[in-house]
Amino acid sequence: MKGASRSGNDLHFSYAGYDPRLQTHTAGFDDFDLQYRIDGGSWVIIKSHRTSTSITLYDRPRGHTYYLRVRGRDERGNLSNWTGALHLSVP
Repeated sequence: MKGASRSGNDLHFSYAGYDPRLQTHTAGFDDFDLQYRIDGGSWVIIKSHRTSTSITLYDRPRGHTYYLRVRGRDERGNLSNWTGALHLSVP
């Protein structure tokens, strides 16, 4: 996770990923899965196989805290662990 910002009720999150180059057997980075939760609720996958490195969640209801975390996938389908979450509140 790289950063998070809020503009009114719109939330913007950015993230990055890579597959470190090895001497052999490097599959190459492919895409991301994104999970989202509100306050202390359950994590829900909101996007799978996303190649973009940012997302904007528009018009979030006031009075809540919103969390986002991502995991990366290489071209062979191997998944990373979920990142630590970034969060933003909409007062």
